[in-house]
Amino acid sequence: HSCHGALDDAPSQAFARDVHRRAGLTCADCHGGDPSDDDMESSMSAAKGFIGIPTGRAISERCAKCHDDAEEMHARGYTGKTGQLRMLRRSAHAQGMGDHTTLILQCTDCHDAHGIRRTDDPSAPVSPLKVVSLCSSCHSNPSYMRRYNPALPTDQLDKYRTSVHGERNLRGDTKVATCADCHSAHDIRTAKEATSSVHPLNIPETCGRCHSDPGHMSSYGLPTNQLALFRRSVHGIALLEKRDLSAPSCNDCHGNHGAVPPNVSSISNVCGTCHALNAELF
Repeated sequence: HSCHGALDDAPSQAFARDVHRRAGLTCADCHGGDPSDDDMESSMSAAKGFIGIPTGRAISERCAKCHDDAEEMHARGYTGKTGQLRMLRRSAHAQGMGDHTTLILQCTDCHDAHGIRRTDDPSAPVSPLKVVSLCSSCHSNPSYMRRYNPALPTDQLDKYRTSVHGERNLRGDTKVATCADCHSAHDIRTAKEATSSVHPLNIPETCGRCHSDPGHMSSYGLPTNQLALFRRSVHGIALLEKRDLSAPSCNDCHGNHGAVPPNVSSISNVCGTCHALNAELF
């Protein structure tokens, strides 16, 4: 770092504020080599473990050398979840049928490389006020998304900005739901997978993590008994007890990316989506 710092290059400037630098890691922890060797050619030789700039899957594998090792991470004072690469390989961002070695995204695509910040740092790309733009940088690009999932809509950001969550997020509210709150971060699954946080059977719990938390919801003046009421309702019993996937969950009535509670003028149309005959008679 002393050499590159003298060059005042962008990676060195960014690394000065990196969480890894603060934790005592050096350039060699990611790039290999021997920082104690003053000879540049020798210190940056293959014999000394120098790997240069990792590319492709080598990037995430290098990150996972620490982040998939719970003992190593806890020894460094990290108390969060570990095993991010293992989760990523099971996620929707793992490319191909059954191919869990090739990834659509590498760690640096979301977290950056040298200027990595904590998620609660407002300047981090994965912070609550920036993560929506981060995800939509791919998911709002039809030509990019067509390469991986042509059937997936690319208007999620536009819908989100019309929602109560999106409007508050745009005004600087860090508590409202963002992409990662509903879809998770490293272990994102498609909605049809039973383990997905947005599978129909799991959506009530996903929404309920915030909406059933009195402390979280106190500043909004909203009730926190919706999940409890839903569980006892005819819809909740059909969905959660009888496992009837045709029964409505939260997003069927409220919307998902464009979540807005149905009002008086629209509630008959919302209910009529399923109860067609009743709506016609009404």
